[in-house]
This record gives sequence, C-alpha cells and structure tokens, in this order.
Amino acid sequence: MNFANGHFRVLLAFLLIFSGLCFLISCSSPEKSILGKWRNSNNKETVDFFEDGTANFSGEKGTMVGKYRFVDKEHLLIDIGMYGTNIFSFTITNKELHLNGEDGKNLVYYRVTKKEIEEEKERARIKVAQEQERIRLETERKKLAEEAKKHADLGNMFLKQQNWKDSVEEYSKAINIDDSNGESFAKRGYCYRMMKKYDSAINDFQKSLDTQYNRNGKANSLYNMGYIFSNQTYDKQNFDKAKKYFIQSCDLGNKEACTILDVGKIKIKVDNPAKNETKSFNVILSTVYEIWQGDSFEVSGCASNLKLNNTKDVGPGCQIVLHPQNNEEPDIQFWLLDKFPDLDKNRRGTTIFTILGREPF
Repeated sequence: MNFANGHFRVLLAFLLIFSGLCFLISCSSPEKSILGKWRNSNNKETVDFFEDGTANFSGEKGTMVGKYRFVDKEHLLIDIGMYGTNIFSFTITNKELHLNGEDGKNLVYYRVTKKEIEEEKERARIKVAQEQERIRLETERKKLAEEAKKHADLGNMFLKQQNWKDSVEEYSKAINIDDSNGESFAKRGYCYRMMKKYDSAINDFQKSLDTQYNRNGKANSLYNMGYIFSNQTYDKQNFDKAKKYFIQSCDLGNKEACTILDVGKIKIKVDNPAKNETKSFNVILSTVYEIWQGDSFEVSGCASNLKLNNTKDVGPGCQIVLHPQNNEEPDIQFWLLDKFPDLDKNRRGTTIFTILGREPF
C-alpha cells in the first residue's frame, strides 16, 4: 500500500510539472492559443484574432479586416484582401506570437491582457465623452455668439443714428453674453468717447486690444485712445500717451494716426525759440488737425515772435492756412502759444483770436 501511494505521489508531481510547462509553452491547440488581441513591440499595431476565422489589423492608418487559417501545425495563412495573402511559420506561447514570413521578416506580437483591454475601452469611452462635450460646448458657443450678434447689430443701428445711450446698452448686452468680441468693446468705447465718458472709453478700447480683434480694429482702438488723450488738458503725461497711441496705431496701418504724427513732425521755423517752444508748437499743430478733421491745412511757419501780416508782433505761435472741405476761401488762423491750450475746441471756423477771447487785429 505504501509502495502504491509512493508511485501515486510521483505521478501526481509529474502531472503538475507537465501542466505547468504546458501553461508556459501553450500545449493547447494553436486554433485556441491564437485567439485574442496581440500588440507588436512598438505599440503601434495590433492584431485581433476571432473564432470565426476573421481578424482585425489595426495601425496608425486605421483598421483593416482580414481572414486567417492554419495551413498545418506550423504555418498560418493571413489574407488581407487587396493588401495580399501571406503564409507565415509561427510560434505561439502564452505571451508571445512569432510570425516568420517567407521573405525572412520576423514579426513579434505580445498578448494584450484583459486588464489592458479594459483600460483601452475606458480610454476610448473617455475620448468619446470628451468629443461629445466639445461638440456640446461648440454648439452652445455658436448659440451664444448668435444671440450676442443680435445685440451688437442693434448697437450698430443706434450707432449710425448717433444714439449713444441705446447703443451702449446693446453693446453691453452683447459683451455680457460674449466678452471675447473685441469689436463690441471698441464700438462701445467709441460711444463713451462721444458721450465724453473718457475713462470708460479708454477702458473699453484697452479691452478690445486684449481680444482677438483684427489688425484694423486694434489700430482704430489705439487711434481713439490717442485722440482722447490729445484732447485732454495739455500736460506732458497726456501728450506722451497720445503720441504713444498714435505711433502704435500708425504702425498697424491707421492713416489718420500717421497724418497726425506727420503734422507733429513738421520742421518748424522758429526765430530764436525758447527751449520748450518747439515741442509746444508740435502740440499746436497736432491740435489743429484734431479740431479741423477732414479739412486740409498747411503751416506757414511758427516763430517765437509771430508777426501778423509781417507788421505787428503777437507773441510766440504758428500761422496756419486752413482749406475747408466746402471749397470756401482759405482761412488764415493764428495759434498763439502763450494762451495755448485754453481753446474752446467745440467752436469751429472762428479765428484764433476770438477763440482766445481777443479781438482780431
């Protein structure tokens, strides 16, 4: 009995060892062993073998459906339709699949575990969810953009009517819906400028520059900022800001800003000027342009002691010849430095002496 038990134990141990070896080298039939998903060493291609003799071949260019069958115990035929039919000698273990082609190429694939398959499914699920969310957000964005455009269009209508208050209200509604539209900020800023709410205007023009507003739009915003500072009470800080914004606007192609800068850069003829007069003359010339926008003018000259008709000294200033748009006779204007910038810029077509509260000579 003991002898029999001893033989039984030896046989059982042998069977356990054999079954372990079979697990490692896959003693099951190749038809069973090959089933499942395999990935090549560079992780760019996979092959999925199914029981019905079909297989999916996936790579960077997509997935192709093919067929396979075992020619014998050592050879596997793979048919991928228009891509051809090949016969491979093969070796299958629990973890690896080796395919040796007739051309000598050796392909190695590694079995994809159930855990890896589940992880791939989860990644695919997340990718689909993300795409669905992207589409939802894009649809919502378009809907909001359409709603914002309705208010912006109303704002444009009121703007043409010079109805600044209602225009501001509509642009504000558009901005509350879509604050990425630089045009709405810029046009509301222009309305604020016309309402003389300069701080609000500057704020809106600056915000328009922070959006994806087009080049011309940004040039106009910078021009308007320069315009506002050039019309403030003259001091060096306002002058420097106006000049900076006009330069930036000109660099972006705004011709009006470039014209203002050209006026400011005219070589001024000055007889024995004081140290600070030349810069002040430039301010006079820039202001002339701002007051008579659209009209053309030429500078006869600037001097520390400007003479009226070459007879009477009237102090430092510039003589401007204005050519109105309505083809009226040219009007000579005398801009006096000692009174600048105490000018009433809302009064047009008046001689500088009347603007300064003086009687003309």
